[in-house]
Order: sequence, then structure tokens, then C-alpha cells
Amino acid sequence: MAVLFMEDFGHGDMTVARSRGWNYGGTSATQYIDISNSKRHIDFDGRGAAYMLRLQSNTSGDMVEYSPIVAGTPRRLNCAIAVVRAAVDAGEYFLIRFRKSGSSQFEIRIFDDYIVRLYRGSTLVATGSTVLVDGNVYWISIDLLADNSGSCTVYLNGSSEVTFTGDTQQHTAAGWDQFGFGLTGIIGLLNSWKMYACDIIVTDVSTAILAEHSLLSTSVNGDDAVQFTRSSGTANYETVDEIPYSTTDYNESVVAGDQDTLETSPQPYAAASYTAAQIAVYAGRDGALTGVQTVFKSGVTTDTSSTATLAGVGQYSEVVPKIWETDPNTGTAWTESGLNSAKIGYKSV
Repeated sequence: MAVLFMEDFGHGDMTVARSRGWNYGGTSATQYIDISNSKRHIDFDGRGAAYMLRLQSNTSGDMVEYSPIVAGTPRRLNCAIAVVRAAVDAGEYFLIRFRKSGSSQFEIRIFDDYIVRLYRGSTLVATGSTVLVDGNVYWISIDLLADNSGSCTVYLNGSSEVTFTGDTQQHTAAGWDQFGFGLTGIIGLLNSWKMYACDIIVTDVSTAILAEHSLLSTSVNGDDAVQFTRSSGTANYETVDEIPYSTTDYNESVVAGDQDTLETSPQPYAAASYTAAQIAVYAGRDGALTGVQTVFKSGVTTDTSSTATLAGVGQYSEVVPKIWETDPNTGTAWTESGLNSAKIGYKSV
């Protein structure tokens, strides 16, 4: 299994209009997305398809950093969702949409009867049987093989709910490289639905279901070895530990190869096992250097990611150029002690 993408929304990192390739539809959609330190989910608050949140991996989103999502290659979107309904209004539905090159390909829709349905474009192709309970949280896994002879299976809490075999491409553009969550119909007017999503993971699993996961966020709390120049304060970690992100203070370097490694806070609680770890940095450029790498230092091993090319001068963006599925020092699965003792950081390129 390869983990292609992870997002937890656990610390308000989506309070800006664009983060890690996420786009909000509509001109003022940001005001309708409620993500803060007190919430570990996206709250769509019944705002219609114009306010759909989608990952644009074929432009500047995270998945373009990893394995491309192409026709004939199974990919699974895993996440926790809850659908809350305050009134009964016909024609509304919650959807998870898969796209390619801007064209819708395949959709999972939940109407006012709380049953999962599969759509190819606007054509209904399969209907589930489970009636979702209003407000309950479900771990949903969507195994989608985008192809003219493709397939799609939706799992709810680990059990197969609905399966379709056949053409899963509405358009000639093959595969899917974008996905999104949203609400549509007349919801934008009547505001009777709420939808929550959190702990989103994309994998290439095709033979097993990814069990329910919680994505745990941690921040830096000390300097290990630093070379960047801080804008203020007495320690480099203090200028990059803000949650959500802030550009009020920062660390900077004009030397290619400079690197900071920083101590991290312990994991908030012990897990039975750990699937992967990632480092997110909010980086910008104002000079000749154009790239950044993320760094994991574990034991005697320091491992760096590929280079993420930053946007133009004066622009900041969140970059996650690598996901570590094993401890680089041992080559085996991460452990709680390994994560807690590891140092993380960034390197100028």
C-alpha cells in the first residue's frame, strides 16, 4: 500500500482560502467553511455545490507530488463523514465527486433518504441498502477504478455497501486526479443540511480495506540543529510553531542547503499502530532560492523529501512533498517512541 495523501484539518490549517491545493468554489466560499482549533472537521453547513471543497491534484495539489492517479490504477479515498439533516427538502444531496481535468467522472450521492447511490455523471448506476443514521459518523472507503471497464465499491465502517462494475468514466479524460466534498441541489437556499468530513487519506489499496484512522497533529517545541535566521525571538521553533499558520514571524535563509531540524511535541495519545507520517510546511520565497524540502531525522538517519518548487515571490503555500510510511532509521513501521523522538524540519533549495 502507498499512502498518497493525508489531511486532518485538526488545527485550523484550512482557515485560508487555499491550502495544499484545496480550492473553494464560489467567490466568497471561505466564510462558509468552519475549521478552527476547536473542530477536527470541515463544516459545510448546507451551502450548496458552489461551495464544494475539492483537491486539484493536477495543478498544485499534493497528489501531484506522489503517484499520478491514472486510468486502470485503483485508488481509494478513505475518510470519516457525518451527514446531519435539520429539515426535509426534496432535491438536495451530499456528494463526493471524482474528477479528471475539470470534468466530473463519478459521484457518490446521499439524498434525503440517507441511502448511498453511485452516479456516472448524471446517470444512476447503483444503489445501496443501508439507511444512514442522522448525525452518526461513518468511516467511508471508496475504491474507484476509473476506466471504461472499471469498478467502484463503497465500504461503510469496513463492510461493502454498494458495488458497480462497468464504465466509471463520464468523459474521455482517463482516470481521476481530483476529488471533492460538497452539498448541492437547493441546499444553498434552504440551508437544511450539514456535512462533516475529517481524517482524509488517499491510498492505492485495492485488495484490502483501510481501517478507520485518526490523523494526529503535533507541533514543534524545541530546536535541535538550526541554520536558518529567525526574524525575531530566541529560538527557531518559536517562529514556526503557530497553529494555524502565521507569517508574522518566520525563519529564512539565502543559502541553498541550509537546514533546520526541530523537536516535536509527543503524540497526543498512543495508537495501536502507525501507518504513515508527514511534515507540512508553510513556505514562501522572496529571492533566488525557489524550493524547499522537508526533513525527518530519526536516530542516526536523516532523510529528506524531493524538492517542492515554491510559487512566485511573495506567495506562501503549504507543501507536503513526502509521506513516510516507515521510520527512515529502522526501515520498519513507525512506533510511538520513534515518532516522539524524531526531529522534523525543512531545507532550502
